[in-house]
Parts: sequence; structure tokens; C-alpha cells
Amino acid sequence: MLPETIERALLLHPAVAAAGVVAVPDQRLFAVPGAAIQLRAGCERPTVAELEAHLRQHVLATHIPVHWRFVDELPKNRSFKIDRPAIKGLFAQDGQR
Repeated sequence: MLPETIERALLLHPAVAAAGVVAVPDQRLFAVPGAAIQLRAGCERPTVAELEAHLRQHVLATHIPVHWRFVDELPKNRSFKIDRPAIKGLFAQDGQR
């Protein structure tokens, strides 16, 4: 899984302002994608099914996130880049199933 590939595809959706994708631990597959989504102001929140359908047009089926989080703002590090460890923390509970 290449997080940047999935993020770029998510950004093509008109409601998505920012996206952060990380590997979430999975007992069967080792790791699966998890996506944190920040919506554009004034846009209606798309359903997970809508985002999955959008992604299927741009990435392989194996790259479709299994876990989703909608956030007001993506966590950023001091360099104003996506803080991937903080995003992983959003999915910590999902990976412990």
C-alpha cells in the first residue's frame, strides 16, 4: 500500500480537503489501509460507500481503506506536514481487535 497514492486519489473527490492514510494492524492481512478525512468547508459529508466507489475509479481494490475517520482537521507536525504517527493513533483501537 502506498499511502500517498490513496491520498492523491481521495483529494480528487470534491468534498475532500485533506487526507491522511496509514497502515492499520490487521490479524489476518498484517496491515490494511486506514484513511483520515478532512472535509472542505460547506461540503456535505460523503458516505464511506461514496468514497470507496470514488477510490475504485483510481486505485486497486486492495488499496481501498478498511478503516475511516472524519476529522475537523488533520494532525500536522512542526513542518506542517501530515503527522502520520498521530493519524495512526486515531486507528489504535481498530488495530487491536
